[in-house]
Amino acid sequence: MRITSRLVGKISFSVMAVALVLSLAGIGECYYERYQAEKLLGTVAAIQVGSTTKTQAKEMLKPYSRYSTLRYFDEASADEFDQYGFLNRTLAALHLATRTWVWITIDYKEGVVTSKSVQAASEPRCSGSVAESLRNDIPSAVEQTDTGRTMGIDGSPGQPYFGVQVRDDLSTPAVRRQLDWQIDLSCMTWRQGCTDPRKTLYGAFLPATSERRK
Repeated sequence: MRITSRLVGKISFSVMAVALVLSLAGIGECYYERYQAEKLLGTVAAIQVGSTTKTQAKEMLKPYSRYSTLRYFDEASADEFDQYGFLNRTLAALHLATRTWVWITIDYKEGVVTSKSVQAASEPRCSGSVAESLRNDIPSAVEQTDTGRTMGIDGSPGQPYFGVQVRDDLSTPAVRRQLDWQIDLSCMTWRQGCTDPRKTLYGAFLPATSERRK
């Protein structure tokens, strides 16, 4: 009986040790994934809509192929865009952070980048997104915040639903577009996640005369 108890104790300890190692590895992977998402975001910010070619963009995006979601699309449609997805899976499973996704998409037409976008979304229904395209067809009911630029805000802070959508086109001043692509993805590993898109899209709320965050 004593031997059996010792054996059970050893097995239990081994199981807990393995679980701890796997959890730590998963947490480390979440931080690495955030790092890769931030690097990719910087790369996409440097891609110029309307002038960067599809070949150039794909070469710039090669280091991030691990995070590509194209395997979920049919081959014909997948040739028209690149998309990447990131998720803080382990942190969310351990209830150390709110489940958060980041999607980054680049669209092509006739061999040229025609649009690019990023969205950071956290449960339950909070998200912030920035998109830049050749032309932003602005509905008459929507007020422009700058030439070719709109910002939509739905919901409010602290509520289950809070969203901010920023849309630019090539007529939007370059300084304004550069600011809009200053995005903080560190919220992927925050306990509250990216539930306040004003903090995630901090650059979109800075005046065009502001210097970039150091």
